[in-house]
Amino acid sequence: MAIREVSWEEVKDQIKQINPNFFEAMDAAATQQSARLYLASYKFGDLIAKSGTTQLPINNQLFPIDQVDLPEPFKTEFSYAKMIAGIFLNKNAEVFVNFEARVHPLHIFNKGDMYGLWELLDAPNSPYRHQMWDIAAGARTLFLVPKAMDSASHGRMQRLLNINASYPPHNMFQQGNLFKSITDSERIKNDWQCDVLYLGRGWFEAMPKKEWAQFHYTCLQQEWHNSMHLRNHITFEVIWQILTQTQAETRLKPNVYILESVKHLIDIAAGALLGFKPLNHEDTDTAPINIIEKAYLENYKLKHYIPTILAPTYLNRNQGEAVYYSLMLPTLLSLTPGHNFRNVLEDARNVKYLLERFQKRLEERTNSLYHLISNTDFDFFHYEADPLYHIKATATLPELDPRFSSYPQDPKRSFCENGPFVRSCVMIKPKKAQ
Repeated sequence: MAIREVSWEEVKDQIKQINPNFFEAMDAAATQQSARLYLASYKFGDLIAKSGTTQLPINNQLFPIDQVDLPEPFKTEFSYAKMIAGIFLNKNAEVFVNFEARVHPLHIFNKGDMYGLWELLDAPNSPYRHQMWDIAAGARTLFLVPKAMDSASHGRMQRLLNINASYPPHNMFQQGNLFKSITDSERIKNDWQCDVLYLGRGWFEAMPKKEWAQFHYTCLQQEWHNSMHLRNHITFEVIWQILTQTQAETRLKPNVYILESVKHLIDIAAGALLGFKPLNHEDTDTAPINIIEKAYLENYKLKHYIPTILAPTYLNRNQGEAVYYSLMLPTLLSLTPGHNFRNVLEDARNVKYLLERFQKRLEERTNSLYHLISNTDFDFFHYEADPLYHIKATATLPELDPRFSSYPQDPKRSFCENGPFVRSCVMIKPKKAQ
């Protein structure tokens, strides 16, 4: 972990490749002597921001930028905001809220994305500036599909890798912390790092000047795009009213959890919230997946199963690949306290029934958002199939999505059909054109 000052000449070619719009805007402004740049490198899972405050990697430690003894020139250069502006150069990062019992993924930054602009572009005295979320280098909300809860196997992995985690996490939402401990092990060679290019205060003190207009416009343009779902809040509220009316017309008893689950699935289909995808060996922007898999195969001695890892992602309709949502490990921000998860099959039946009725209602309307939702397939899976409700057996997932069965390193290994995430889950995928 380190941070150093760099020149525009050192980084401009990389910026041009990953974000041409920002390259043009920054290139016009970078001639100003006050426009300084700093390159920071984070290890996998490091908190780039904690509780809405950027943390800088200095001498292998993370320092909040509002720390009193933050060394110069960082204290002066980054005094313009608690969440300073930066561009992700080579890896992804996850914005999340960490509750006591679970983690809620909010957003994924891809390489080329800029973050930290909301506070800069917002009104100086905005009451909404207090941020409660964290940003991790790479993905934080990761799930291993096979259930790796054997104490003896975990203990062996702990000893061999000399990690702090004494017991396997009984809460699946804490697996991300364990994966970080594995990749931090001094007994593993790990060159994964997330590089962030930070902009010093000179970039924003000069904003009002005419020559900075393009840079300012580009910043606004990105945040306008990122806030699309929030700006269409009223449209979604109308949709939720239709959903509430649909539930009132069904045989279902009023159930907040079922209603919120349907809303969440719709938001995933609309690209507003994150689903999950199985990673492959090319998804190193998200995590050092090869290192984590190797630890479970060689140190934990995972038997029989493919060490499939799921990570948060948005539904990409252009690619056409499915994303998934787990009814066993829900990421609802408004999760109903005290909900009984002992009968997830009944939950799946009710969610599926209400969702299908709702999609039918939307087919009668002409709004483009309604059309998008009604043209999405929601396939439900459970460890035990329910033919009456058309809920498929989880064991059939690899037939429909090869990402669950592809593991050329060891073709004898099979998909774990009773893993916690996939035991009861929903596949969300754009309908194929007729």
